[in-house]
Amino acid sequence: MGLNRTPRSSVAAMSSNGDSSAAAAAPAADASTTPVAAAASPELTRLQARVASHPQEFEAWTALVSEAERLKDVPLVRQVTNGLLQQFPLCFGYWQRLAKLELAQGTSGATTPALAAQAAFAVLEAGLQAIPHSHELWTFYTSEMMKADTPPEHTRRSEQCT
Repeated sequence: MGLNRTPRSSVAAMSSNGDSSAAAAAPAADASTTPVAAAASPELTRLQARVASHPQEFEAWTALVSEAERLKDVPLVRQVTNGLLQQFPLCFGYWQRLAKLELAQGTSGATTPALAAQAAFAVLEAGLQAIPHSHELWTFYTSEMMKADTPPEHTRRSEQCT
């Protein structure tokens, strides 16, 4: 089973709890503008408005992701990082950051390590669909697969991505 070349649908299909069910997905356009945090900071609101009015402004997106990370709101970080990746899918570092966030959920007790690894691999595979020739992303992906002691079937399946 090879990976298809539709990263935006893969990213949009990630729900706030990290699963990839399409039913739980929010519309892509709303990902950056609808606050998830119950008590959104004024800076978050300002940055969301900036991103909504200038969606191609990379610095606005990075500031929004940083603010979400500062607030330590995991669903919000997922949401705004997915929004950034929809606009700028070639930013391999943000694919890695999102995968690390998912992996951290398994070590923090928010979910099981197996589910966290599954969510992280889904993120990385979507990233590899977007940028299949990124050696940085492939290196990170294979390193995480070895750490997770991934079954050989999954490793062989990921090799079909190129």
